[in-house]
Amino acid sequence: MFSPSECLTLDETLSLFRGGVYAKNYMPSKPGKYGILLRTVCDSKYRYFCNLEMFQRRNSDAESCNKTEELVCRILQPYFNTNRNVTMDRYYTAVATSHRLYQNGLTCLGTIMSNRKNLPKKAASIYIGDEWVTVNNKRKRGVKRPEFSSDFYFCNYDGTPLFLQSYICKKDRVLNFLSTSSRSSFIPAKLPDGRDNRKKKSEINLQYNLSKGGVDVCDYMCRSYSCKRGTRRWPVSLFFTFIDMVTINSQTICELNGLQPNLRKSRVEFLRNLALELIAPYAAQRNSTGLSNYLLDSINFVLKRANDCLPEPYALLVRDNLNRSQSLPDQTTKSKKQCYICSQNNLNWSKGRTFKTCIKCSKHVCSEHSVMFTRCSNCD
Repeated sequence: MFSPSECLTLDETLSLFRGGVYAKNYMPSKPGKYGILLRTVCDSKYRYFCNLEMFQRRNSDAESCNKTEELVCRILQPYFNTNRNVTMDRYYTAVATSHRLYQNGLTCLGTIMSNRKNLPKKAASIYIGDEWVTVNNKRKRGVKRPEFSSDFYFCNYDGTPLFLQSYICKKDRVLNFLSTSSRSSFIPAKLPDGRDNRKKKSEINLQYNLSKGGVDVCDYMCRSYSCKRGTRRWPVSLFFTFIDMVTINSQTICELNGLQPNLRKSRVEFLRNLALELIAPYAAQRNSTGLSNYLLDSINFVLKRANDCLPEPYALLVRDNLNRSQSLPDQTTKSKKQCYICSQNNLNWSKGRTFKTCIKCSKHVCSEHSVMFTRCSNCD
């Protein structure tokens, strides 16, 4: 069982779909723009989907299903009282939501909209004062705050320590951070990669940049190499998306357990090995008598590649199947001829032409006049 790290990420994932469905959304910031919206919780350190919830339209029966506070608490309920930190974007971050998560043993960090409730008006303003001043014979409201400057606010909201940073990230643009996990206003001189902190980012800003991409990285991996196929049915499209998520989780578990140490660089190779392990047990049990050489060669090719990565019971079955298929006589030829039974009875010539031959008499015979039998693995 996978146990997430100390930091989680809450964000949106879009399952691409352009058909008719009540949960379809338009998000121009996403690559596909149209699809089924999923609210997803991922591990910010490891690539792992922890929990998700499908978007629901508001109706008369459940008017509060999409309220931000109820939505966040419903998705993060399995991780209550675990002392983890949750990184969110400005859509989910609010003072009431942070207070409720703090009461349930979770801290939060995220950007917050300037028009949210319980925020000081000065934090959303790009001016230092509210009084009107005259600059170059023009009336202006206060003095503009310098670029890359920060103001810090601290308060205690019903027992919840809140820390707010108002940061001028660009000219005439304010970016607010709300946190219940850190109360540090320290601005380091160097970034973690050794570069100069030219934009004067604080520790809370650097921590947010480090943990905000948990869902985006997993979403990018799903899109880079997906098993999704074109379909007009939204349950099938959603099922393909779940398969992509499960394969990412399985790869993460294999890497952490040391089962696949060299697959971090290649997701394609991991998916190929996973498909071979799923196919090989059923391919080994399939009856090889009466099949064409092309189909037998394809089955043997899959079994040979999967022989090294299967557990011992399945690997033994695969080896027996390979030895048995190699001992069988060739039942097909390169020339296509008329079935001798169809020619004797003056039957349809187009149906009677075949590549198959009889094991004993080596005469061409069609599928209607041949018999396929089943044989166990203990019999030669």
